[in-house]
Amino acid sequence: MEFLLLGAVRARQGAQSVPLGPRQQRLVFAVLAWEVGRPVSVDRLISLLWPDSPPRTAEHAVRVCVSKLRSILAGHAELTAQGSGYVLRADPLTIDAHRFLDLVEQARATVDDRRKVEVLDEALGQWQGPALADTASDEIRERLFGGLTEAKLVATEDRFDALLRLGRHHSVVSSLASLAETYPARERLVGQLMLALHRGGQSGHALDVARRTASTWPGSWASIQGASCRTSSWPSCVTIPHWPLRGAVARPSCPRTWPTSPAARPRWTSWTRSSPEIRPRS
Repeated sequence: MEFLLLGAVRARQGAQSVPLGPRQQRLVFAVLAWEVGRPVSVDRLISLLWPDSPPRTAEHAVRVCVSKLRSILAGHAELTAQGSGYVLRADPLTIDAHRFLDLVEQARATVDDRRKVEVLDEALGQWQGPALADTASDEIRERLFGGLTEAKLVATEDRFDALLRLGRHHSVVSSLASLAETYPARERLVGQLMLALHRGGQSGHALDVARRTASTWPGSWASIQGASCRTSSWPSCVTIPHWPLRGAVARPSCPRTWPTSPAARPRWTSWTRSSPEIRPRS
């Protein structure tokens, strides 16, 4: 049996979906599965199920959820009491979130970039939507899986790095532009977008991205150029007015806020939609 947390919380036996019960029961399961092999206290489960004001019957409700989950999981995973809480005993690789982390580690240990991309594709393919999509509020999701969401973004950036090293800049420009617009404060993504544009013969667009970023966050340009250089071969001789690229690259702090007005935000995808398809230079 497989246990899925990266999207709708559910279990799967072969091609058949196994219901895990109502929302609160699924959340109890998700916490135990994320902490597989480690005890989770009843108090912590209560704080996640009722973050504001738990009812007087909260402890009893948690124990009822656990009892029902035991019946569902019988023969596939063991759910036992330990101390003041419960522990789920199962193979971590039957849980998609742990498979994702295992695959990311495998990819980082892989020297060959083609194989690295394959492993990262498999890792990112574990995600079928936001973690705990039908089970937890945004606040609880962030408390439980905020670090995992960041790990997904880093894995995505690692994949782009490998693809750029393989010379596949033409195939990643649109994806990079979309992600850089969604996450404009991620210096590494912006640097990757600039590098892909430059290698595709669109250095003017790359510099436009740099200008817009630097005008939004004065002082951030050195960090972004550094991210491009670490990916490889951004030309160090290129300059933007008032932002020289020569010399050592510092890493000044970059504000993590973004203009709330849509009109004030740079748009990096409009020209990818309107420009002709990028083709390799002869």
